[in-house]
Amino acid sequence: MADIAKALIEWLLWQSLYATVAAAVIFGLIGALRIRDPRWLMGLWAIVLLRFLLPTDFAMPWGIGSIWDQFGPAVLDQRADGGEIAASVPSVERLGVGGGPVASGSLAIFLTLIWAGGALGLFFIVLRQQLKTSRLLRRAAPAGQEVRDRLRHWQRKFDIDRPVHMVVGDAKLLPFTTGLLSPAIFMSRQHLETIGRDELDAVLVHELAHIRSWDVAWLYIERLVQLLFFFHPVAWWATRQLSQARERCCDIQAVNMSNIKATLYWESVLNLLQVPANSSPRLAIASSLGRPARSLRDRIDAVRFHSHPHTRSRLAVYAGIMGLSTFLLPMAPIAGRAAIPLPTAKNDLAQSKQSALRTANDRVLRAREILDRYNRGDFGDRVITRPNGEAICAPDSWPAGVTCKGVFSRKDIGQLVWEAEDSLVKAERTAALLANP
Repeated sequence: MADIAKALIEWLLWQSLYATVAAAVIFGLIGALRIRDPRWLMGLWAIVLLRFLLPTDFAMPWGIGSIWDQFGPAVLDQRADGGEIAASVPSVERLGVGGGPVASGSLAIFLTLIWAGGALGLFFIVLRQQLKTSRLLRRAAPAGQEVRDRLRHWQRKFDIDRPVHMVVGDAKLLPFTTGLLSPAIFMSRQHLETIGRDELDAVLVHELAHIRSWDVAWLYIERLVQLLFFFHPVAWWATRQLSQARERCCDIQAVNMSNIKATLYWESVLNLLQVPANSSPRLAIASSLGRPARSLRDRIDAVRFHSHPHTRSRLAVYAGIMGLSTFLLPMAPIAGRAAIPLPTAKNDLAQSKQSALRTANDRVLRAREILDRYNRGDFGDRVITRPNGEAICAPDSWPAGVTCKGVFSRKDIGQLVWEAEDSLVKAERTAALLANP
Protein backbone atom coordinates (compact mmCIF):
# COMPACT_ATOMS: atom_id res chain seq x y z
CA MET A 1 0.00 0.00 0.00
CA ALA A 2 2.80 2.40 0.88
CA ASP A 3 4.62 1.66 -2.37
CA ILE A 4 1.47 2.33 -4.42
CA ALA A 5 0.85 5.57 -2.52
CA LYS A 6 4.44 6.73 -3.04
CA ALA A 7 4.29 5.90 -6.75
CA LEU A 8 1.01 7.85 -7.11
CA ILE A 9 2.26 10.93 -5.25
CA GLU A 10 5.51 10.96 -7.19
CA TRP A 11 3.56 10.66 -10.46
CA LEU A 12 1.38 13.62 -9.45
CA LEU A 13 4.48 15.62 -8.47
CA TRP A 14 6.27 14.91 -11.73
CA GLN A 15 3.21 15.64 -13.88
CA SER A 16 2.58 18.87 -11.95
CA LEU A 17 6.19 19.92 -12.45
CA TYR A 18 6.17 19.12 -16.16
CA ALA A 19 2.84 20.91 -16.76
CA THR A 20 4.05 23.95 -14.82
CA VAL A 21 7.16 24.16 -16.99
CA ALA A 22 5.07 23.83 -20.17
CA ALA A 23 2.59 26.48 -18.95
CA ALA A 24 5.42 28.90 -18.08
CA VAL A 25 7.00 28.50 -21.52
CA ILE A 26 3.67 28.94 -23.32
CA PHE A 27 2.64 31.93 -21.18
CA GLY A 28 5.98 33.60 -21.92
CA LEU A 29 5.64 32.78 -25.60
CA ILE A 30 2.13 34.27 -25.80
CA GLY A 31 3.26 37.43 -24.03
CA ALA A 32 6.50 37.85 -25.99
CA LEU A 33 4.92 37.30 -29.42
CA ARG A 34 1.58 38.97 -28.51
CA ILE A 35 -0.36 35.99 -29.82
CA ARG A 36 -4.07 36.79 -30.21
CA ASP A 37 -5.15 34.31 -32.87
CA PRO A 38 -7.64 31.94 -31.15
CA ARG A 39 -6.38 28.95 -33.14
CA TRP A 40 -2.86 29.47 -31.80
CA LEU A 41 -4.17 30.02 -28.27
CA MET A 42 -6.30 26.90 -28.35
CA GLY A 43 -3.43 24.76 -29.63
CA LEU A 44 -0.95 26.16 -27.09
CA TRP A 45 -3.17 25.62 -24.06
CA ALA A 46 -4.13 22.18 -25.35
CA ILE A 47 -0.41 21.30 -25.11
CA VAL A 48 -0.46 22.16 -21.39
CA LEU A 49 -3.56 20.04 -20.86
CA LEU A 50 -2.07 17.04 -22.67
CA ARG A 51 1.17 17.37 -20.70
CA PHE A 52 -0.81 16.59 -17.54
CA LEU A 53 -1.82 13.19 -18.95
CA LEU A 54 1.15 11.97 -20.99
CA PRO A 55 3.54 9.42 -19.45
CA THR A 56 6.31 10.89 -17.30
CA ASP A 57 8.96 8.98 -19.30
CA PHE A 58 7.78 10.34 -22.67
CA ALA A 59 11.03 11.43 -24.35
CA MET A 60 12.33 12.48 -27.77
CA PRO A 61 15.83 13.52 -28.86
CA TRP A 62 14.60 17.04 -29.70
CA GLY A 63 12.32 17.37 -26.66
CA ILE A 64 12.89 19.93 -23.94
CA GLY A 65 13.82 17.20 -21.45
CA SER A 66 16.65 15.83 -23.57
CA ILE A 67 17.91 19.31 -24.49
CA TRP A 68 17.90 20.35 -20.84
CA ASP A 69 19.62 17.13 -19.90
CA GLN A 70 22.45 17.90 -22.31
CA PHE A 71 22.96 21.62 -21.71
CA GLY A 72 21.07 22.69 -18.57
CA PRO A 73 21.97 22.39 -14.87
CA ALA A 74 21.11 19.20 -13.01
CA VAL A 75 17.68 20.28 -11.81
CA LEU A 76 15.33 18.07 -13.81
CA ASP A 77 17.73 15.13 -14.12
CA GLN A 78 16.69 11.58 -13.39
CA ARG A 79 18.95 8.84 -12.11
CA ALA A 80 19.88 6.05 -14.45
CA ASP A 81 18.98 3.37 -11.90
CA GLY A 82 15.23 3.84 -12.08
CA GLY A 83 14.36 7.43 -12.86
CA GLU A 84 14.64 8.88 -9.36
CA ILE A 85 14.23 12.56 -8.67
CA ALA A 86 17.26 14.81 -8.29
CA ALA A 87 17.95 16.56 -5.02
CA SER A 88 16.53 19.88 -6.15
CA VAL A 89 13.18 18.32 -7.13
CA PRO A 90 10.62 17.46 -4.41
CA SER A 91 9.91 13.79 -3.85
CA VAL A 92 8.07 11.70 -1.29
CA GLU A 93 11.31 10.73 0.42
CA ARG A 94 12.36 14.36 0.79
CA LEU A 95 8.97 15.16 2.31
CA GLY A 96 9.24 12.37 4.92
CA VAL A 97 10.31 13.10 8.49
CA GLY A 98 13.95 12.16 8.70
CA GLY A 99 13.82 10.67 5.21
CA GLY A 100 13.12 7.17 6.56
CA PRO A 101 11.03 4.67 4.63
CA VAL A 102 8.40 4.35 7.37
CA ALA A 103 7.96 8.11 7.68
CA SER A 104 7.85 8.70 3.93
CA GLY A 105 5.51 5.75 3.42
CA SER A 106 3.13 7.03 6.09
CA LEU A 107 3.22 10.52 4.62
CA ALA A 108 2.58 9.13 1.13
CA ILE A 109 -0.50 7.26 2.36
CA PHE A 110 -1.73 10.41 4.15
CA LEU A 111 -1.25 12.55 1.02
CA THR A 112 -2.95 9.90 -1.13
CA LEU A 113 -5.99 9.89 1.15
CA ILE A 114 -6.22 13.69 0.94
CA TRP A 115 -5.90 13.55 -2.85
CA ALA A 116 -8.51 10.79 -3.12
CA GLY A 117 -10.94 12.76 -0.98
CA GLY A 118 -10.59 15.88 -3.10
CA ALA A 119 -10.82 13.98 -6.39
CA LEU A 120 -13.90 12.05 -5.28
CA GLY A 121 -15.55 15.22 -4.01
CA LEU A 122 -15.04 16.97 -7.34
CA PHE A 123 -16.11 13.83 -9.21
CA PHE A 124 -19.47 13.80 -7.41
CA ILE A 125 -19.95 17.51 -8.19
CA VAL A 126 -19.31 16.87 -11.90
CA LEU A 127 -21.54 13.79 -11.80
CA ARG A 128 -24.33 15.77 -10.12
CA GLN A 129 -24.13 18.51 -12.75
CA GLN A 130 -24.07 15.97 -15.57
CA LEU A 131 -27.07 14.10 -14.17
CA LYS A 132 -28.88 17.41 -13.90
CA THR A 133 -28.09 18.12 -17.55
CA SER A 134 -29.27 14.64 -18.58
CA ARG A 135 -32.49 15.16 -16.64
CA LEU A 136 -33.08 18.44 -18.49
CA LEU A 137 -32.68 16.67 -21.82
CA ARG A 138 -35.08 13.87 -20.83
CA ARG A 139 -37.74 16.34 -19.78
CA ALA A 140 -37.30 18.47 -22.89
CA ALA A 141 -39.44 18.02 -25.97
CA PRO A 142 -38.21 17.78 -29.58
CA ALA A 143 -38.12 21.08 -31.42
CA GLY A 144 -40.77 21.93 -33.97
CA GLN A 145 -40.55 21.01 -37.61
CA GLU A 146 -39.44 24.47 -38.73
CA VAL A 147 -36.55 24.49 -36.23
CA ARG A 148 -35.55 20.96 -37.23
CA ASP A 149 -35.53 22.00 -40.89
CA ARG A 150 -33.19 24.90 -40.12
CA LEU A 151 -30.99 22.51 -38.13
CA ARG A 152 -30.78 20.04 -41.05
CA HIS A 153 -29.98 22.88 -43.42
CA TRP A 154 -27.03 24.08 -41.35
CA GLN A 155 -25.96 20.53 -40.56
CA ARG A 156 -25.51 19.85 -44.28
CA LYS A 157 -23.68 23.15 -44.61
CA PHE A 158 -21.24 22.16 -41.86
CA ASP A 159 -20.85 18.64 -43.32
CA ILE A 160 -21.77 16.85 -40.07
CA ASP A 161 -22.77 13.20 -40.54
CA ARG A 162 -23.55 12.42 -36.89
CA PRO A 163 -27.20 12.59 -35.82
CA VAL A 164 -27.87 15.93 -34.11
CA HIS A 165 -31.02 16.49 -32.05
CA MET A 166 -32.65 19.77 -31.07
CA VAL A 167 -34.72 19.82 -27.89
CA VAL A 168 -36.67 22.56 -26.15
CA GLY A 169 -37.18 22.79 -22.38
CA ASP A 170 -38.69 25.06 -19.75
CA ALA A 171 -35.40 25.72 -17.92
CA LYS A 172 -34.16 29.28 -18.41
CA LEU A 173 -30.69 28.41 -19.64
CA LEU A 174 -28.55 29.66 -22.48
CA PRO A 175 -28.37 27.24 -25.43
CA PHE A 176 -25.79 24.49 -25.00
CA THR A 177 -24.65 21.28 -26.68
CA THR A 178 -23.88 17.98 -24.98
CA GLY A 179 -23.17 14.46 -26.16
CA LEU A 180 -20.25 13.15 -28.19
CA LEU A 181 -21.48 10.57 -30.73
CA SER A 182 -25.11 11.67 -30.76
CA PRO A 183 -25.04 15.35 -29.72
CA ALA A 184 -28.10 17.28 -28.62
CA ILE A 185 -28.67 21.03 -28.68
CA PHE A 186 -30.77 22.37 -25.82
CA MET A 187 -32.69 25.63 -26.09
CA SER A 188 -35.11 27.13 -23.63
CA ARG A 189 -38.71 27.62 -24.66
CA GLN A 190 -38.48 31.24 -23.56
CA HIS A 191 -35.64 31.90 -26.01
CA LEU A 192 -37.32 30.07 -28.86
CA GLU A 193 -40.54 32.05 -28.45
CA THR A 194 -38.72 35.39 -28.18
CA ILE A 195 -36.02 35.34 -30.86
CA GLY A 196 -36.40 35.52 -34.62
CA ARG A 197 -34.95 33.49 -37.44
CA ASP A 198 -31.61 35.33 -37.48
CA GLU A 199 -31.05 34.68 -33.78
CA LEU A 200 -32.00 31.02 -34.24
CA ASP A 201 -29.50 30.68 -37.09
CA ALA A 202 -26.79 32.26 -34.93
CA VAL A 203 -27.47 29.71 -32.18
CA LEU A 204 -27.49 26.77 -34.58
CA VAL A 205 -24.29 27.66 -36.44
CA HIS A 206 -22.44 28.30 -33.17
CA GLU A 207 -23.48 25.00 -31.60
CA LEU A 208 -22.84 23.11 -34.84
CA ALA A 209 -19.33 24.59 -34.87
CA HIS A 210 -18.83 23.02 -31.43
CA ILE A 211 -20.10 19.70 -32.75
CA ARG A 212 -17.97 19.81 -35.89
CA SER A 213 -14.83 20.50 -33.83
CA TRP A 214 -15.56 17.67 -31.36
CA ASP A 215 -15.33 20.14 -28.50
CA VAL A 216 -17.21 17.84 -26.14
CA ALA A 217 -14.26 15.42 -26.38
CA TRP A 218 -11.98 18.21 -25.20
CA LEU A 219 -14.41 18.85 -22.36
CA TYR A 220 -13.96 15.25 -21.22
CA ILE A 221 -10.19 15.76 -21.21
CA GLU A 222 -10.57 19.02 -19.28
CA ARG A 223 -12.73 17.41 -16.61
CA LEU A 224 -10.29 14.50 -16.28
CA VAL A 225 -7.38 16.90 -15.73
CA GLN A 226 -9.40 18.89 -13.21
CA LEU A 227 -10.31 15.72 -11.32
CA LEU A 228 -6.75 14.38 -11.15
CA PHE A 229 -5.03 17.72 -10.54
CA PHE A 230 -7.71 19.67 -8.69
CA PHE A 231 -4.99 20.97 -6.35
CA HIS A 232 -2.94 22.53 -9.16
CA PRO A 233 -3.80 26.12 -10.23
CA VAL A 234 -2.33 25.51 -13.69
CA ALA A 235 -4.95 22.81 -14.35
CA TRP A 236 -7.79 25.27 -13.77
CA TRP A 237 -6.06 28.18 -15.46
CA ALA A 238 -5.23 26.18 -18.59
CA THR A 239 -8.78 24.81 -18.90
CA ARG A 240 -10.19 28.32 -18.55
CA GLN A 241 -7.86 29.71 -21.23
CA LEU A 242 -8.66 26.77 -23.50
CA SER A 243 -12.40 27.28 -23.00
CA GLN A 244 -12.19 30.96 -23.94
CA ALA A 245 -10.08 30.21 -27.01
CA ARG A 246 -12.50 27.46 -28.03
CA GLU A 247 -15.47 29.85 -27.93
CA ARG A 248 -13.61 32.33 -30.14
CA CYS A 249 -12.69 29.57 -32.60
CA CYS A 250 -16.32 28.49 -32.79
CA ASP A 251 -17.44 32.05 -33.46
CA ILE A 252 -14.93 32.30 -36.31
CA GLN A 253 -15.93 28.92 -37.72
CA ALA A 254 -19.63 29.77 -37.45
CA VAL A 255 -19.18 32.98 -39.43
CA ASN A 256 -16.83 31.47 -42.02
CA MET A 257 -18.85 28.33 -42.80
CA SER A 258 -22.32 29.86 -42.66
CA ASN A 259 -21.41 32.96 -44.72
CA ILE A 260 -23.44 35.00 -42.26
CA LYS A 261 -22.13 38.54 -41.95
CA ALA A 262 -20.21 39.09 -38.73
CA THR A 263 -22.34 42.14 -37.84
CA LEU A 264 -25.56 40.18 -38.26
CA TYR A 265 -24.14 37.25 -36.31
CA TRP A 266 -23.21 39.41 -33.32
CA GLU A 267 -26.43 41.39 -33.44
CA SER A 268 -28.29 38.08 -33.22
CA VAL A 269 -26.11 36.84 -30.36
CA LEU A 270 -26.52 40.10 -28.41
CA ASN A 271 -30.30 39.99 -28.92
CA LEU A 272 -30.31 36.43 -27.63
CA LEU A 273 -28.22 37.32 -24.58
CA GLN A 274 -30.61 40.11 -23.64
CA VAL A 275 -33.24 37.51 -22.74
CA PRO A 276 -32.83 36.71 -18.99
CA ALA A 277 -31.28 33.28 -18.57
CA ASN A 278 -28.65 31.38 -16.64
CA SER A 279 -25.60 29.73 -18.15
CA SER A 280 -25.36 25.95 -18.37
CA PRO A 281 -23.90 24.17 -15.32
CA ARG A 282 -20.21 25.11 -15.16
CA LEU A 283 -18.75 21.66 -14.59
CA ALA A 284 -21.19 19.78 -16.80
CA ILE A 285 -19.74 18.26 -19.97
CA ALA A 286 -21.59 20.64 -22.25
CA SER A 287 -20.51 23.56 -24.45
CA SER A 288 -22.60 26.68 -24.02
CA LEU A 289 -23.06 29.76 -26.15
CA GLY A 290 -21.36 31.71 -23.36
CA ARG A 291 -22.16 34.07 -20.54
CA PRO A 292 -23.39 37.58 -21.44
CA ALA A 293 -20.51 39.50 -19.85
CA ARG A 294 -17.68 37.00 -20.26
CA SER A 295 -15.02 37.85 -22.86
CA LEU A 296 -17.66 39.02 -25.30
CA ARG A 297 -15.49 41.88 -26.53
CA ASP A 298 -12.58 39.49 -27.12
CA ARG A 299 -14.85 37.17 -29.07
CA ILE A 300 -16.08 40.02 -31.26
CA ASP A 301 -12.50 41.15 -31.91
CA ALA A 302 -11.49 37.56 -32.76
CA VAL A 303 -14.15 37.34 -35.46
CA ARG A 304 -13.27 40.82 -36.67
CA PHE A 305 -9.53 40.26 -37.06
CA HIS A 306 -9.13 36.51 -37.58
CA SER A 307 -12.06 35.37 -39.72
CA HIS A 308 -11.54 34.06 -43.26
CA PRO A 309 -7.92 32.95 -42.73
CA HIS A 310 -5.80 31.97 -45.72
CA THR A 311 -4.93 28.32 -46.27
CA ARG A 312 -1.25 29.15 -45.82
CA SER A 313 -2.03 30.77 -42.49
CA ARG A 314 -3.92 27.69 -41.28
CA LEU A 315 -1.07 25.40 -42.33
CA ALA A 316 1.39 27.63 -40.47
CA VAL A 317 -0.71 27.32 -37.31
CA TYR A 318 -0.91 23.53 -37.57
CA ALA A 319 2.81 23.21 -38.30
CA GLY A 320 3.69 25.54 -35.44
CA ILE A 321 1.53 23.68 -32.93
CA MET A 322 2.96 20.33 -34.01
CA GLY A 323 6.51 21.66 -33.71
CA LEU A 324 5.92 23.07 -30.25
CA SER A 325 4.23 19.83 -29.20
CA THR A 326 7.27 17.75 -30.15
CA PHE A 327 9.43 20.18 -28.16
CA LEU A 328 7.33 20.74 -25.02
CA LEU A 329 5.51 17.44 -24.51
CA PRO A 330 8.56 15.12 -24.22
CA MET A 331 9.81 16.31 -20.81
CA ALA A 332 11.82 13.24 -19.84
CA PRO A 333 15.49 13.03 -20.89
CA ILE A 334 16.50 10.11 -23.09
CA ALA A 335 19.86 9.63 -21.44
CA GLY A 336 20.02 11.60 -18.24
CA ARG A 337 23.23 12.59 -16.48
CA ALA A 338 24.00 11.32 -13.03
CA ALA A 339 21.87 13.33 -10.67
CA ILE A 340 22.64 14.46 -7.15
CA PRO A 341 22.22 11.37 -4.93
CA LEU A 342 19.43 11.38 -2.40
CA PRO A 343 19.79 9.95 1.10
CA THR A 344 16.86 7.59 0.71
CA ALA A 345 16.11 3.93 1.06
CA LYS A 346 16.09 3.53 -2.73
CA ASN A 347 19.50 5.21 -2.95
CA ASP A 348 20.82 2.79 -0.29
CA LEU A 349 19.48 -0.07 -2.41
CA ALA A 350 21.36 1.30 -5.41
CA GLN A 351 24.56 1.47 -3.37
CA SER A 352 24.02 -2.13 -2.25
CA LYS A 353 23.68 -3.17 -5.89
CA GLN A 354 26.94 -1.43 -6.71
CA SER A 355 28.68 -3.20 -3.83
CA ALA A 356 27.29 -6.57 -4.94
CA LEU A 357 28.44 -5.81 -8.48
CA ARG A 358 31.97 -5.16 -7.28
CA THR A 359 31.92 -8.41 -5.27
CA ALA A 360 30.72 -10.38 -8.27
CA ASN A 361 33.42 -8.84 -10.45
CA ASP A 362 36.05 -9.76 -7.84
CA ARG A 363 34.83 -13.36 -7.88
CA VAL A 364 35.10 -13.39 -11.66
CA LEU A 365 38.72 -12.23 -11.45
CA ARG A 366 39.64 -14.79 -8.76
CA ALA A 367 37.99 -17.65 -10.61
CA ARG A 368 39.78 -16.72 -13.82
CA GLU A 369 43.06 -16.54 -11.92
CA ILE A 370 42.60 -20.10 -10.59
CA LEU A 371 41.77 -21.38 -14.08
CA ASP A 372 44.79 -19.62 -15.57
CA ARG A 373 47.10 -21.05 -12.90
CA TYR A 374 45.66 -24.53 -13.42
CA ASN A 375 46.28 -24.27 -17.16
CA ARG A 376 49.87 -23.18 -16.47
CA GLY A 377 50.37 -25.77 -13.68
CA ASP A 378 51.44 -22.96 -11.39
CA PHE A 379 50.61 -23.71 -7.73
CA GLY A 380 54.11 -23.21 -6.42
CA ASP A 381 53.28 -20.60 -3.82
CA ARG A 382 51.15 -23.19 -1.98
CA VAL A 383 48.38 -20.59 -1.39
CA ILE A 384 45.19 -20.36 -3.40
CA THR A 385 42.35 -17.90 -2.93
CA ARG A 386 38.94 -19.42 -3.56
CA PRO A 387 36.40 -17.47 -5.66
CA ASN A 388 34.57 -16.57 -2.45
CA GLY A 389 37.71 -14.85 -1.14
CA GLU A 390 38.82 -17.55 1.33
CA ALA A 391 42.51 -18.56 1.30
CA ILE A 392 43.46 -22.24 1.41
CA CYS A 393 47.00 -23.45 1.93
CA ALA A 394 49.05 -26.60 1.54
CA PRO A 395 49.24 -28.66 4.78
CA ASP A 396 53.02 -28.17 5.02
CA SER A 397 53.02 -24.47 4.25
CA TRP A 398 51.24 -21.80 6.24
CA PRO A 399 52.65 -18.50 4.97
CA ALA A 400 53.05 -15.70 7.48
CA GLY A 401 50.26 -13.10 7.43
CA VAL A 402 47.79 -15.42 5.68
CA THR A 403 44.69 -16.70 7.49
CA CYS A 404 43.98 -20.05 5.90
CA LYS A 405 40.43 -21.34 5.94
CA GLY A 406 41.43 -24.84 4.88
CA VAL A 407 44.12 -26.99 3.28
CA PHE A 408 44.48 -28.52 -0.12
CA SER A 409 46.48 -31.17 -1.83
CA ARG A 410 47.09 -31.70 -5.51
CA LYS A 411 44.28 -34.24 -5.73
CA ASP A 412 41.88 -31.46 -4.65
CA ILE A 413 42.91 -29.21 -7.49
CA GLY A 414 40.28 -30.78 -9.81
CA GLN A 415 37.52 -29.97 -7.30
CA LEU A 416 38.94 -26.49 -6.88
CA VAL A 417 38.93 -25.88 -10.63
CA TRP A 418 35.33 -27.12 -10.87
CA GLU A 419 34.34 -24.67 -8.12
CA ALA A 420 36.15 -21.89 -10.00
CA GLU A 421 34.32 -22.67 -13.25
CA ASP A 422 30.94 -22.81 -11.50
CA SER A 423 31.68 -19.59 -9.62
CA LEU A 424 32.79 -17.90 -12.83
CA VAL A 425 29.47 -18.66 -14.57
CA LYS A 426 27.37 -17.54 -11.60
CA ALA A 427 29.44 -14.43 -10.95
CA GLU A 428 29.35 -13.34 -14.59
CA ARG A 429 25.58 -13.83 -14.68
CA THR A 430 25.17 -11.85 -11.45
CA ALA A 431 27.41 -9.06 -12.70
CA ALA A 432 25.42 -8.82 -15.95
CA LEU A 433 22.09 -8.60 -14.07
CA LEU A 434 23.39 -5.96 -11.69
CA ALA A 435 24.99 -3.93 -14.46
CA ASN A 436 21.69 -3.88 -16.44
CA PRO A 437 18.82 -3.58 -13.94
